[in-house]
Amino acid sequence: MILKGVPHVCFKISPDSKLRDGGKLLPYLGSELAGKLDVRIKKKFRVIALRSIGVDFRGKNFIIGLLRDRLDANQWYMHISSMNMDQGLRNFCSNVTEMKDISVKIHEILVALSDISCVRWFFREDSVQPKGLASPEELPWGA
Repeated sequence: MILKGVPHVCFKISPDSKLRDGGKLLPYLGSELAGKLDVRIKKKFRVIALRSIGVDFRGKNFIIGLLRDRLDANQWYMHISSMNMDQGLRNFCSNVTEMKDISVKIHEILVALSDISCVRWFFREDSVQPKGLASPEELPWGA
């Protein structure tokens, strides 16, 4: 599920990695974020194939969702979104600083893991950079 208007990152996990099923990646990511950004993990949940954690950052609620690619078992997608998605673009604009800060820290964590490669960032509607961008700082946050 690719949500429109929220930052996404795609990456590959080595087939022989302990993280390959994704079940260990989100708890690790949550604990790393808690140590680096003062993020509080509110809840963990799973809806069909989407694994998610709810986080509180600067008094705002976000979801970090993780989903395996249907065609490539080593490819994963992660998104960072507000828990109040019903507010649409207004909500995105009011949370852009926090989403960018969370995305930057997630990027730092992912690229530091030797089992993860091919990290690329995008917004769903990105048609200019269909292969994604190397870091979340390159995304058109203000556009």
